[in-house]
Amino acid sequence: MNNDKIFEIVKELIVNKYWNTDLTNPFIIAGDTDSFFQEMLKYAMKVNGSEEDKLLACENLGKKFLDIINNQLLKEYLPNLLNWNKDQVHLLLEYEAIGRTYNLPVKKKYVFYMQSPKVELDIKGMETERSDYPSETRKRLVEIIQMLVVEKRPIQEIEEYIKETEKEFRKRLEEWDITLARPVSWTKPLEEYKKVPSHVIGMLIWNELTNSNDFRPGSKGYAFRIKVIKTKLNQNLYKKIMSIVQKYSKKEEIDWLVVPEDADLSFLKDIDGLFVDVESMINLVWLERIEILLEGISHLRTKEKDKNKLLWDIL
Repeated sequence: MNNDKIFEIVKELIVNKYWNTDLTNPFIIAGDTDSFFQEMLKYAMKVNGSEEDKLLACENLGKKFLDIINNQLLKEYLPNLLNWNKDQVHLLLEYEAIGRTYNLPVKKKYVFYMQSPKVELDIKGMETERSDYPSETRKRLVEIIQMLVVEKRPIQEIEEYIKETEKEFRKRLEEWDITLARPVSWTKPLEEYKKVPSHVIGMLIWNELTNSNDFRPGSKGYAFRIKVIKTKLNQNLYKKIMSIVQKYSKKEEIDWLVVPEDADLSFLKDIDGLFVDVESMINLVWLERIEILLEGISHLRTKEKDKNKLLWDIL
């Protein structure tokens, strides 16, 4: 029997056999092989007193709940159900934290605003941690989560922040701002690729533009989607770049340029006919990332009828 099946058995037993389900519905909302999230919103709403009183009451209830799991379920009921030797059961659950979660927790993916034993915003597995996203994008996504979850800013402020950030990013992309470019790597020799990736071709284009060997297998860089106006670009340069593109792909256009981390990019602005494709990049580094983030944190799992509402609809 695998761990997921055991978790489902434990969840069913806890809800139906060992717990008063009038307190919450559902009571356990997610878990994996070594942890679970326990929902207490309905219980907290019934507790009179301050926010601190409610947190303390929930914490005490959670610890009582753990006692039931550790001393009844794991030591008595589950071994009998699964024909385990009680002496061989070494499972023990411990209380970790209490707080607010703003999406349905799944394995290693959630936004959790911890209140005790310390106040901390815990983000796991969300878009903010994607290493293939630009550093500035990840930073701004964390700020939006902070505004939504911790500061509870009005939705109008958050929408304005998203729009103003888009305007700012557009200007910065026009200036070849490397913090808004996509991190990429050249992982192996060209001959070992079945199909040479576009970003590796973009590295080869940089080498051609700068008459250098800045990029080679093992190199890392930052990729911009680019726009080329053939009639304006120096034709000799255009032919050299297109020879690289056509050698390693079937494309008839130049779509990526990759730059080194510490390179001086000022000369790129002086090349007539070569530009950052701002529309494509703004979608890639901001608008699409915002959409994915908000989808990921938009479900407050407090009531079944709320599950399709956006976070700010409920807050």
